[in-house]
Amino acid sequence: MIDRVEALMGRVLVIDEDALLREFMVELLEERGIAVSAAGNGLDGLAKVRAWEPDVVVMDYHLSRMGAEDLLRSKLDDPNARSIPVIVMSPELQRDEVIRIAKLGVKKFLTKPIRVDALLGAVGELLGTKFSADSSPCVLEAHVNDEIIFVEVARGLNRDKLRMLHFRLRELIRLYGLKTPKILVMIAGVEDDNLEYEKLNTLFHYLGQASGERPGNVCVLTSNPTVVGFLDENSPFRDIRVFSRLEEAMGALVGQRTAQYIDQRSNTPRTTLLQGSQSSRGETEIVSGRFQSEFASARGGTKQKTLAVVDDDAVIHELVSSAFEETDISIRRYHDGEEFLTDPSALSTDLVLLDLRMPKIDGFHVLSKLARADAAPPVIVLSAVNERESVIRAVKLGVRSYMIKPLKPDVLLQKAADVLGSNFS
Repeated sequence: MIDRVEALMGRVLVIDEDALLREFMVELLEERGIAVSAAGNGLDGLAKVRAWEPDVVVMDYHLSRMGAEDLLRSKLDDPNARSIPVIVMSPELQRDEVIRIAKLGVKKFLTKPIRVDALLGAVGELLGTKFSADSSPCVLEAHVNDEIIFVEVARGLNRDKLRMLHFRLRELIRLYGLKTPKILVMIAGVEDDNLEYEKLNTLFHYLGQASGERPGNVCVLTSNPTVVGFLDENSPFRDIRVFSRLEEAMGALVGQRTAQYIDQRSNTPRTTLLQGSQSSRGETEIVSGRFQSEFASARGGTKQKTLAVVDDDAVIHELVSSAFEETDISIRRYHDGEEFLTDPSALSTDLVLLDLRMPKIDGFHVLSKLARADAAPPVIVLSAVNERESVIRAVKLGVRSYMIKPLKPDVLLQKAADVLGSNFS
């Protein structure tokens, strides 16, 4: 903070109403050798701009006590602060707002929830250096469903994504008002080479903190022997229970309420289990579990999003094309798994809609290949297959959502929007 010895990498002032986001950004930037100060409102932010004269200001667009545009105008009136570059953060900005504040010294715009690589890239560019995020392959997501925090881990562990998870867990506990958090960690599709001891220790340390140091409230769904051995060998984590079947893990967390998650007629996990519920508080999420580089931005002037449909049913291809015809999504059609996997550009798509039963190469084989890829797109399964084992197997291979045929175009559109973090309305 301000009273620390000035870092050689530069000085950054963070202005945001959310104390949790300020803490996240301070830790992230200080780890890179940057001196950081923080302010919780516009008036305090302007005072620190004038007193500290940072090299870069990172600020939210929605501020109290002094609005962002008033702050920027006051900064321009100060000859000592006028040239300080500014990064503005906001969930969404209208075109006229972007044009207006760009004239007030704003050099970069970042969308919330914040993504680590986008933040580091923007700050580094304005400081004249380069800060890179951990590039270790990792899919790390967290959401709340009926007061249970579901954490999904695939492909490996990544130091920067673990830091995001730490704050994401705290954010979810706050957003949903969880008094005694219960956590289910689903670890699948992870190579042993990507499970470093230090990162496993960090993961379970953060999970323990989120549970209020109640290891009985943390369950792990995995068949990975490295994870099982790590928990057995480390006394702080030995009371964390490990299961290989989803219904057993859910039973340990919710007891008789397991019926809410397992469809008793079909004996399959309910599709809502794979989705996050809505917070009643209406607050904006602050930290994303994904990097900006993992998908194309939906903003104009950048790469158009592409969607791959891998299905041997021509009717499904037409349904998908119809559902997305009024969006800027580009559709790529593949009629079986082999055609998809042999296309060199397949992994560059932003989302895959995948059938499980196809000739030549089926969907499970495609999922297995994607799980081993360095930068695989997210997958939504579209299938008439709804047996319990098929659903669980697909989830373990990293499927983001599972939709049962026949499909409804509006539901498909919303599901894709949720996964891509876009709004197609």
